Amino acid sequence: MNIGIIGHRNHAAHMLRLVARHRDVKLLRVFHPDASKLVGLKSEGVAVQVEYTSDLRDLFHLDAVIIASPSHTHASYVLELVSHRPFVLCEKPPATNREDLARLASLEDALRAKIMFNFHLPRTPLFQHIQTRLS
Repeated sequence: MNIGIIGHRNHAAHMLRLVARHRDVKLLRVFHPDASKLVGLKSEGVAVQVEYTSDLRDLFHLDAVIIASPSHTHASYVLELVSHRPFVLCEKPPATNREDLARLASLEDALRAKIMFNFHLPRTPLFQHIQTRLS
């Protein structure tokens, strides 16, 4: 599999290391819109090929893309990518305003089926409260 990751620090870097451990992953392509942010980046200790790009189109023909960029960019990246081939895993939240949320909700079912949002519920206060009550 060839996977793209939008973002290069923090959670995106964690996702890169996590995904790189999967035996079926052959290529990781890291995207950041500002090419200067990618200069000198190295993925030491990662056993797969890692490429860096500031051209979003370089992600269009990958098998999947993980969006781990700032929250206010999530909806625009999802909407741009989903009309192309990749499946999209987007970190929470899906959108930061009602307009973007409405745009995501209005996608046709075939496109929506290619998107997954990672809410990581075990870290939410509600889940922790329920877990405490059930223990």
